[in-house]
Amino acid sequence: MFRGKTLDNKWVEGYYIVICDRHYIYNYTFHEVIPDTVGSYRGYPDKNIKKIHEGDIHKNKGNYYVVLLGYFTDAVTNKAMYGWHIKNKQNKCFAMDGSEADGINIVGNIFDNPELVKGR
Repeated sequence: MFRGKTLDNKWVEGYYIVICDRHYIYNYTFHEVIPDTVGSYRGYPDKNIKKIHEGDIHKNKGNYYVVLLGYFTDAVTNKAMYGWHIKNKQNKCFAMDGSEADGINIVGNIFDNPELVKGR
């Protein structure tokens, strides 16, 4: 499942489809979305039972982290990896697995709340 922001600034969830260079989220109807806002669902909710998507912002002890999916170097193990991770303002990445979802606290996303992660 995916989430994306429509051309009239509303969030929709569903299947992600590209047709003739137009980007859509489909959930019984087609919603054209802004391609840069599309993010996949992590499969686990945060500690407040809120779905975690790419581009969400996690807050922990006054620090803000962006939830990402892709290649990264883990700051703890210094190993190159692919998968879900969080990235802080210093560009340090930390791996996320399903067991850590209970500790994640989503407070916004990079599209609606860019001020939380300014200086990235």
